[in-house]
Amino acid sequence: MSSFFGVGGGFLRTPILVYLFNFPVRIAAAASLFALAFYSSIMGSMVHPVLGNIEWFPTFAFWGLGFGGQLEARVSDRVSGGWIMGLLALVTLGLGAQLIFQRVWF
Repeated sequence: MSSFFGVGGGFLRTPILVYLFNFPVRIAAAASLFALAFYSSIMGSMVHPVLGNIEWFPTFAFWGLGFGGQLEARVSDRVSGGWIMGLLALVTLGLGAQLIFQRVWF
């Protein structure tokens, strides 16, 4: 369902893994990204070319560099799990506020 709304679901999956299944935050974030790579990106990779929604130059120029994953691995070594969960909550609240703002004023 989260892919239907254009999000990967990590904002739900990570806290569930941490609080319900007692995963360490670092492992939960990595598992969330790993799952996202399969079910969201594969579906998007099949649908968007058919619809013509791809700018081919930047896609192929930066494809496979993996900067986000490298950055996440380095940051997670230096930041505690509590901070990561706090930032996740803050980003989720910010996105919710943006959705409300867009609905009310646009």
